[in-house]
Amino acid sequence: MTMNAPASHLRVLRAPARCLAAGLYGPSYGPSYARLAVAAVAKPSPFRCASTLPSTSTSSSASSSTALEKLPGATANPPHTTRPPPLTLPDRTPASSTASHLFATGKAYLAFYKTGLKYLFANTKLVKQVNAAEQPLTRSDLVLKHRWTHDMRRLPLFGLLLLICGEFTPFVVMVFPHVVPYPCRIPKQVESLRRADEKRRSQAFDGAGAAETETNVLISRSLGLAPIQDRLGLLSAVPSLAVRVADRRVRFLAEDDALLRAAGGVAALETEEVVLACTDRGLDVLGKDEAELRPLLTRWLEYTKVEHSAEPTDKYVHDRITTLLTRRPDAWP
Repeated sequence: MTMNAPASHLRVLRAPARCLAAGLYGPSYGPSYARLAVAAVAKPSPFRCASTLPSTSTSSSASSSTALEKLPGATANPPHTTRPPPLTLPDRTPASSTASHLFATGKAYLAFYKTGLKYLFANTKLVKQVNAAEQPLTRSDLVLKHRWTHDMRRLPLFGLLLLICGEFTPFVVMVFPHVVPYPCRIPKQVESLRRADEKRRSQAFDGAGAAETETNVLISRSLGLAPIQDRLGLLSAVPSLAVRVADRRVRFLAEDDALLRAAGGVAALETEEVVLACTDRGLDVLGKDEAELRPLLTRWLEYTKVEHSAEPTDKYVHDRITTLLTRRPDAWP
């Protein structure tokens, strides 16, 4: 039996197809993406969630680069395309039928996913710029590449789900939330994942046998770095797996901490980036506002800062980050 996908669904998938065809799964970290990052211009949409790709014209690129360099926190915050676009669903009016309301809601979700896929395509172009330029690495570049790598691994399966399910994709991805690239996650899904993360973290720290849990297993489990392997019991059964997974995150956080300090510290972060920086470090964010999260992040950066130490710098920072990851904030040094 042959399944023909609607033309509208195929149009939505053009952007990820171009991403995959570009063969960009392995560029290394590189310098700033300044030219493309601020050239994106919002495109009007009935549901206010569509956005065009970054402009590539010479004149606008040059002016955008200059503007970006002058923006506060420009080197601390990655482009907005690494985060989900806004989602505005239509209101149900007494005059509208159930069918028409569901159709309008489906269109809103498809517009949201289309914009998210455009963001992925835009990020692919930004990563190419980062890789090609010859400038010092910034935190913006580091986080852009980190999130892009995360999203590209999920794009093929998510694109297939979107092609098959169309307007029903939001219901399907609630069952398989981890297959969705971050720019394509609807608000309910983001909240659901955070709630699950915080529940798992609570069990990792406070559950039965938590005190005897090996350090790398505790870090991997509390941050949700290898959920499938953990469910299968591989994190505990294969020590080298937990070591590799935890060490990769600690090395990323060490670099992220250093570049964030160089970019102006916590004060330079946008509100959304404060929340994401906290979740990367295993800090609970649900029910907390920015005024509570910024001091926590500031304490983290102060503790992991290299001052006077007889130990090699890498080991000193690694040990300090490990200390914070294996304790609740109220038990931090």
